[in-house]
Amino acid sequence: VLHTCQHFQPWVDGPHTEVLETLIERREEIKVKTGDMTMASINDRTIMAIPQVVQMCRERAQQLTMRVTDER
Repeated sequence: VLHTCQHFQPWVDGPHTEVLETLIERREEIKVKTGDMTMASINDRTIMAIPQVVQMCRERAQQLTMRVTDER
């Protein structure tokens, strides 16, 4: 599962972990307030995709760091 939008291009230093934490918190809040798992799980695909985005950004950041180091 990559990001849910095929045109999504994450910022390497974007706040992806914070977004993930917020979505998980909101999911739990909706579940507690409504008891409706259909509504609570509406962002589950995004929640599952964010860790992959985080990993891709880490790998890209390492590549960029290596490139800068090699150019010196």
